[in-house]
Amino acid sequence: MTFSRLFCALLPPFCLGIASPSLAQDYPTRPIRFITAAAQGGTSDILARTFDEYPTEAPKQPYVAQLLQGTEGPIIAATDYMRTFAEQIRAYVPRRYVVLGTDGYGRSDTREKLRRFFEVDRFHVAVAALKALADEGALPATKVAEAIQKYGIEANRPAPWTV
Repeated sequence: MTFSRLFCALLPPFCLGIASPSLAQDYPTRPIRFITAAAQGGTSDILARTFDEYPTEAPKQPYVAQLLQGTEGPIIAATDYMRTFAEQIRAYVPRRYVVLGTDGYGRSDTREKLRRFFEVDRFHVAVAALKALADEGALPATKVAEAIQKYGIEANRPAPWTV
């Protein structure tokens, strides 16, 4: 009998012999620890600590929500960084939140051309704001079409991060 056959023949009984003491235990005899995919200090952890730290008190309001208190309309975030940078505060924004960002690099020789390519220049920000307002019914969609034509924006162009 070769070593591999002997090993395969003896491995299952050996594993059952090791596992048998655990089968006899009452469940659970010790605390259960859940492991999550979120990092410590991440959004989930911060939200849990912020809102569950003092359950008998009125919940605290996030800082971003405090800053936006008393304002109305959609929030437009435009960044020269990746969109995920501005997405980090989405959980704290109390209404429509549109994010524009440069999800890539090295495609333009100037910052202005980069912003134009990734659709985060002033014209795209204005159109994004108008579109968000139109989606909320605050203004007609024809205003968005007028702005697209006025600023020379290619409406049928593929998303820049897919090119």
